[in-house]
Amino acid sequence: MITKEILSQYQDLKKEIEDIRDRIERTDEKLFALVEQGAVGDVVSGGMGGIEHFKISGFPTPEYRRKKQSLIRYRNQLSKAEEKLIDVASQVEIFVNSIEDSHIRRIIRFRFIDGMTWRQVAINMGGGNNEGSVKMAFQRFMERKEKE
Repeated sequence: MITKEILSQYQDLKKEIEDIRDRIERTDEKLFALVEQGAVGDVVSGGMGGIEHFKISGFPTPEYRRKKQSLIRYRNQLSKAEEKLIDVASQVEIFVNSIEDSHIRRIIRFRFIDGMTWRQVAINMGGGNNEGSVKMAFQRFMERKEKE
């Protein structure tokens, strides 16, 4: 049985996947910048009471490893989220296609599959529909479904 929560979860999963992909892209860019930059340098003080200055340089291996681990973690998260999205999408599509009422089917597609606001749904539905009327039609439909 599909609930309002599952329909809402569908949109949230799509947004979560976009977010994870953005994180992967940013982390990839940071890793690329580290490799391109190569060795980094710094001046440290020490010796003779801290008055001597030494120039040191090297590749920022700890930072590179952290970024690489983050990238692996994000890719794992993405894979899990995509699997869940496929499962939920399948449930949602089966549910929507099983709805006999074209009006309700369109409302649910616009709202939950296309991610429109209730106002946008009303505009796309046309025919004098408003934000409240399409939302109420959906809520009544879901209440009837829950009782079945």
